[in-house]
Amino acid sequence: MDATRTVPLAAGFEDELSKAPVSERTPITIRHYTAGQILPIWYQLGAPNLVVFFLFGSKEYFKFFTDDVLAMRLAINDLSRDHYFLIIKDDQILSPRLGELVKEATDTRLLLVGQKKKPYELENRIAGLTKEALEDYISQYDVRTGKRRAAADHGNAEQPPSTRIRR
Repeated sequence: MDATRTVPLAAGFEDELSKAPVSERTPITIRHYTAGQILPIWYQLGAPNLVVFFLFGSKEYFKFFTDDVLAMRLAINDLSRDHYFLIIKDDQILSPRLGELVKEATDTRLLLVGQKKKPYELENRIAGLTKEALEDYISQYDVRTGKRRAAADHGNAEQPPSTRIRR
């Protein structure tokens, strides 16, 4: 990999003022976007020589040059201990085998990464999942509370997340 390349913008995940370095886990800097807004922006404006790993549970991402296979393999190896991986291909949600992830991520330019072993987690519902259902699922996550909004709250953007203290 040529070290003199300029760092491209991961559209939807960051803006020009806060471009993250390549191959580093970074919080998403554009706070006003939901995951349902981030994905279309990425597909429309994303750099063609860039692959993004979107950790939707923590609203973080990695970005890699498409030819930096070693860095992607290292990140996948590290994340695979407690995360699962999904890709969107032809409007279908797929869960490729670990050995195919770098190729699939490079082909689709986006790898969705979710945490394992959480109640009602998406990994148990992958079969038959649509792209819209995935975007809805990702958008329900509240980073402040670490929980998903209840099903009744999906369409109600005016209702704030629960602030009740658990005992």
